[in-house]
Amino acid sequence: MNAILYGRVSTDDKEQNPERQMIKLRQYADMHNHKILAEIIDYDTGDSDPLKREQGKYIIGYNPDIIIFFSMDRFTRQHPTKVFKSISYLKDNGIKIVSITEPAFNMESEFSEIIFFLITWFNNYFLTKLRRDIKSGMDRAVAQGKHIGRNRATFNKDLAYKLLFIQKTSQREAARLLNTSPATINRFKKDTEKTGKTYI
Repeated sequence: MNAILYGRVSTDDKEQNPERQMIKLRQYADMHNHKILAEIIDYDTGDSDPLKREQGKYIIGYNPDIIIFFSMDRFTRQHPTKVFKSISYLKDNGIKIVSITEPAFNMESEFSEIIFFLITWFNNYFLTKLRRDIKSGMDRAVAQGKHIGRNRATFNKDLAYKLLFIQKTSQREAARLLNTSPATINRFKKDTEKTGKTYI
């Protein structure tokens, strides 16, 4: 069969090396005498549409017989209804999918659709739970008075006021003198003009 080897690593995990997946995929293709049309790697979140990702969108164009990936969660972690939509689209185009670590995903078993649903449901569930746990942790931290996100830029507001409103220094030059970003100075100037607050 003409095969596409597909790998994905998460955008938020820079330690992942897609080559680890690809080595296993090449071995599988060689073992089953599949002709490799292309090796495609995406750096994207699991809940994105695999056929609309930066590289995944080119899969159909190769007209493969089969898409081989390491595990279902590398292909997608979308909600099962979205996964089935993608799978149906692939089936309509005569394309099978295979997870080399989950044999049930060879689209040949009579129980494959049931197993598809169960595993994709769990993948989606754990992704949703992870996000919920992260949000809960952030909410708890905020309730405890902890700062979430980037620290607010600190600079000498008295001097900033003097530079901008008295000496009429440009925002870019004021940012340089105060060792802060032009965006921070711009925000300070707009807030000051809006509130009418003075620092003298």
